[in-house]
Amino acid sequence: MIVFHVIILIYIIILFSIFIIPCYRWVLKSLEEMCPDRKLSSIQCIFGDGFIDDSIKIGTDLQAIILADSFHLFIATNSVWSIDFRHNFPYIQMYLKVMLYAKNEEEFDTAFDAAYRALRGNNDHMQYLAKIHDNRDRFSKYFVDKVTGSMSRHGRSHSEQNHSSIVVRIGNKCVPTF
Repeated sequence: MIVFHVIILIYIIILFSIFIIPCYRWVLKSLEEMCPDRKLSSIQCIFGDGFIDDSIKIGTDLQAIILADSFHLFIATNSVWSIDFRHNFPYIQMYLKVMLYAKNEEEFDTAFDAAYRALRGNNDHMQYLAKIHDNRDRFSKYFVDKVTGSMSRHGRSHSEQNHSSIVVRIGNKCVPTF
């Protein structure tokens, strides 16, 4: 069973690196081509669904801060963190929520320390939690609120607005129907 999960994880990573990041880059380049008066370098922040990181900036003039929204990280049924922490998610869920909505660094670090203690014995999850700690400037409330252009938003509406903005700009002919 573990081998099956590892194979699926490797498959997802390969798909992610081959398709998802290049698709985001294509969207960025297409947006710049469709609206030449608005340069990518003028965008201050982009909210994503947890799949994008600074690698989407490669080959573009984009200088924006890449932020992750709380809905895709934590709230959604199949949120990024619930999938990544799997069976340990219920044990650290309350600490992750505090980290996500922390009003200051002390609050964040207290919740992080508690989550880290709860994960003792699971080195992979402890390392992943450490990465979350190191990237808190992408999602934690007390950082996001300071980012110009973020409008102090934390839910999913800003990520969905990214999708809506594309529809408004290029029309619904490009939106697939299911």
